[in-house]
Amino acid sequence: MITLEGIALPETIEAVVLEKPESLAVREIPLWPLESYGDPDLVLVEVEACGICGSDLRYFMGENPWAQHTLGRHMDNPPNIVLGHEFAGRVVAILDERNAPLLGKRVAPVCSRVCGVCRYCLTGRAHLCPDTVHTGHGQGWGERKFYPGAFAEYVPVWGKGCYTIPDSMAGVDAAMMDILAVCTHVARQGRIQRGESLGLGLTARYALAKKMVFSKLSDKLGGRIRFCVSGGAPLSRE
Repeated sequence: MITLEGIALPETIEAVVLEKPESLAVREIPLWPLESYGDPDLVLVEVEACGICGSDLRYFMGENPWAQHTLGRHMDNPPNIVLGHEFAGRVVAILDERNAPLLGKRVAPVCSRVCGVCRYCLTGRAHLCPDTVHTGHGQGWGERKFYPGAFAEYVPVWGKGCYTIPDSMAGVDAAMMDILAVCTHVARQGRIQRGESLGLGLTARYALAKKMVFSKLSDKLGGRIRFCVSGGAPLSRE
């Protein structure tokens, strides 16, 4: 492992661990063993800020949203998942010299990696890849004592998915890049035009939106809208 000059990595780190459903604990755990994951593209990021996603809340309650939406079935979660996948930080260690340009850089990382060779990946449906490895979700890491996530001082991510951010950008703002990417993807897939506005599900709520504005699609999404409103999200229609 190649570390940032002048940085001594700790042997243990503090992390918020989901020990079992509805049971979170701040624990001191071993630093993530980067070499043991068998992926030379992994880098180690010192976390500056991390958001709370709706899926984090679902994992806390005992659901497995990744399995439900990707595999179409429930899978029990392993114990000791460190949640958190919407984050930003600084790269402090790498495994492969090809990622040397990232050392010391502040980044907003992509939180997952797909296989790239299955029938879903090859047909533009990588979100259905059964071999996804996901930070903060416990998916794809094999059997581990602790599963990597960003509710910790450090977290492993993939160099190919690290997007550098300027020092002028606050870490709390950069941590919202994941949400921005999702919204951009929705806009492109839905061909949303300039001037239209659409807030769906919990994403808008946890982006601290003051109002949730729904288009005519609200008639088809009534269940989700009622869930948001019952959870305290204000609603207006246009």
